[in-house]
Amino acid sequence: MQVLTVTGKCYHKLKQYQLAIKDYNEAIRLEPDLAFAYNNRGYTYSALKQYQLAIKDYNEAIRLNPDFVFAYNNRGNAYHASGKIDEGCRSLIRACELGFCEEYESAKQRGFCASMKEVPAPAPAPEAAMHRLQTIIDFASKAPPGSVLSTSIECCGT
Repeated sequence: MQVLTVTGKCYHKLKQYQLAIKDYNEAIRLEPDLAFAYNNRGYTYSALKQYQLAIKDYNEAIRLNPDFVFAYNNRGNAYHASGKIDEGCRSLIRACELGFCEEYESAKQRGFCASMKEVPAPAPAPEAAMHRLQTIIDFASKAPPGSVLSTSIECCGT
């Protein structure tokens, strides 16, 4: 299934959009919960200016993965392209809240989203924080016995 999404992406880059859609359709048929296949097919529909189909796919990608930042971003762009500015801004704001602010900032510079709420800087993703914590624990676990680091780890019960 993932092979089909890769070939779909290649077809998209070659502007062979119908072949890309065919591969994404097959990937989705084989694995209906593959959020990025919906996102990528939506991106291809957007390239064809079929914005309603694109938005439908982005919505499905978001339903399957509510934190899929690029699905929000792409949906925002599709809404903008189809003239639904407020909906587009809401999607771009959500993408920014999840950590990808480039399109939102660009939309503001172009005069879109000006009346929308300001988005605070995104917090680090929980996965990134957990990875950093695990890195610290791994480093500290290699500390010599009796050192401040090893004592801290023993204290914390790890």
